[in-house]
Amino acid sequence: MGCRKHLQDGEILIRQGERTNYFCIVLQGQVDAFYENDKISRKIFAFNKGQYFGELPLILEIPSPTTMQAVGETLLFLLDRQGFQHPITTYPALAEEFTQALAQRQEELGECQQKLREMGILDSEDLKNPVSWLRQRLKSFFAT
Repeated sequence: MGCRKHLQDGEILIRQGERTNYFCIVLQGQVDAFYENDKISRKIFAFNKGQYFGELPLILEIPSPTTMQAVGETLLFLLDRQGFQHPITTYPALAEEFTQALAQRQEELGECQQKLREMGILDSEDLKNPVSWLRQRLKSFFAT
């Protein structure tokens, strides 16, 4: 269902705005998430051993909201869309955990919300309860 990916120090896994089809678990090392625009490149998250990322673009089918860069020798475990769906449908508590993790990433979600509004996927009603909106998106994601 998945595969390992080795990254060298400074290697870019994915650039902001690119499409990704993987959910990633950090097995060793660290991956930093950078938000970039014409004027800045700002680190907003660091993912260390045992932490994960990539669920947001995978679930919402949007481009990556951040550039993901390895810090030191890094080893990741990658799950594609099907590999990601399987454990969540088998263990529904995982879907709730992902929803909670997404809600905790408020700053990243704020940036994504703006992009989703621009794409016409999100309206102001959805912003009142983003956790509920994410749960709804999860349900539609697993219905396909």
